[in-house]
Amino acid sequence: MQTKVITVILIICLSSFANGESIEQLIERAKEKNPEIKRIEKELKIQKKKAEVSRKLFNPSVSLTFGGSDALEKPYKAVTFKISQKIPYPKKLDKIYEIETKSYEEKYYFLISKRNEIIKKIYDSVFKLWYIREKIKTYKKYIDLTEDLYRDLDGYLTYGDRMKFLLLKENLHKEKQSLMIDEKIEKFNLEALINDDLNEVNISLDLMDISDQPDGLLDVIYQNNPLLQSYRKKLDKLKESFELSKMIYYPDISLSLKTTPEDRLSESFSVGLGVNIPIWRTIRQEKIVLETQLKKVSIEEEINFIKNQLKFQFLSSYYRIKKEVFIFEKIKRNIKNRHEINIKISKLEFKQGKRDISDLIIAVENSLNSDLEAVSSIYLTNIEYINIKSLLGEL
Repeated sequence: MQTKVITVILIICLSSFANGESIEQLIERAKEKNPEIKRIEKELKIQKKKAEVSRKLFNPSVSLTFGGSDALEKPYKAVTFKISQKIPYPKKLDKIYEIETKSYEEKYYFLISKRNEIIKKIYDSVFKLWYIREKIKTYKKYIDLTEDLYRDLDGYLTYGDRMKFLLLKENLHKEKQSLMIDEKIEKFNLEALINDDLNEVNISLDLMDISDQPDGLLDVIYQNNPLLQSYRKKLDKLKESFELSKMIYYPDISLSLKTTPEDRLSESFSVGLGVNIPIWRTIRQEKIVLETQLKKVSIEEEINFIKNQLKFQFLSSYYRIKKEVFIFEKIKRNIKNRHEINIKISKLEFKQGKRDISDLIIAVENSLNSDLEAVSSIYLTNIEYINIKSLLGEL
């Protein structure tokens, strides 16, 4: 049973792979290779099959006995074969089917929720890999910038100035080398999640934003979140079980066919019809009703708790996206240009003897931090966007 979910998130920029596998292709490969996802897919098929067979009658009972007063004189007459079939009250069978169906749906949504957790980890790993690589590019850009400045100012630098530039370059190289190790580690992590080797993975991410109002999206999450739906189906199953418990004393019928070899063929077979009609209520039924009512209250409380957790997770992701979009736009429109101008002015005034070399180094470091913050904003908006997609059950 697959539900179709309409995405109400409007995307400003899309994430994709360039010259390599798309994220969707990686997810499909993970479904084929990841043992946990494969186990979930198999279990979904098993649960569906159990629901389909629940409408069928119970298995017939077969018995074969040997004995009797004349077993020694006429042993062939001592053999008795009996087959019987229990036929429950029709509404009972329907109710059992409904319970099994709800049980399947509960398990289905729960497993979908677990599968989405694994898929989200793959997205997170892909995004982190992009984030690390973009930071490496940024550090390389500023290493080149520092070397250009060093060459351009060579005739103006004192020994102390050269040492300050050397320290800046060493710090930039150190961060770059550290990130290159992180890149390898994250690639190994992605391979472990997919459970397969990866060739070159070229990723391109852009800033993500959401145009919809949070209240509308929250309603969709309450409706479509797999974990929440699983608990709702669990509550529905409990209600059906409660109805079935009230049918314990509805009459059941059993048909039987018994055969014992006799001298006359007409006396060898007998057909029986049994009807079970309980005529009083017992403590057992009252106990089942009470336990069901208590479980119902407990599940309703869990549903409310999950809704509150989903609300917190969604609103946190929603407003983090808004925050990072605001930061990115500020950097892109104003701050980035100001940093570039500050570097040029600091360089010019250093040549004129109006500024110390430390002012230029600080201008370079501030520009670097601004670029890293812009990269971080793109990364975080994608992370939070995927979290919202996961809450919506759309992974």
